[in-house]
Amino acid sequence: MSEADIYGSVASPQGKYFKLKDGEEARIRICSDSSEALIYEKEFERDGKFDLSTRFAYVVWNYDAGLAQVWSEVSGATYDKIKKLIMNKDYGDITQYDVTVSREGEQLQTKYDIIAARENTELPGTALAAVAKIELKAEVEKGKGVQHVMSIREFHEMNVKQPKGAEVGDKSVY
Repeated sequence: MSEADIYGSVASPQGKYFKLKDGEEARIRICSDSSEALIYEKEFERDGKFDLSTRFAYVVWNYDAGLAQVWSEVSGATYDKIKKLIMNKDYGDITQYDVTVSREGEQLQTKYDIIAARENTELPGTALAAVAKIELKAEVEKGKGVQHVMSIREFHEMNVKQPKGAEVGDKSVY
């Protein structure tokens, strides 16, 4: 019996979009930096009322599927976990190391956990080529109810006054 059989399932390969089901996990590389990762609003209906939810999107390399994929519909809580790794002096640039993403729960009860890999691995050339082919903004804009799509960096440039001496490339912009 394998470790996966004992401790739970891993994500099965899917298509263009990175999605996990309840109880699944996958090792990925987030390939979008702050100038490429997107923030957007998505309209949704609940109890007959329409509202907006802020979401994030990234291009990822899914090692388990062997595919470059779009990870959209990322919640603010999950984004905060990603940002925490980026801001941590021991980890930094999230595009330079792998993470394991796991999902627990369904619908409004869904929670994601993100754990940085113990060792950095180099992405193979085929992965880099596949990642470069994904047009993240075009893919996200196809979603129902999606509006105001922009990079995280653009959002911060519009809404956050940078501290004196800070540059747009600073981690604080992520």
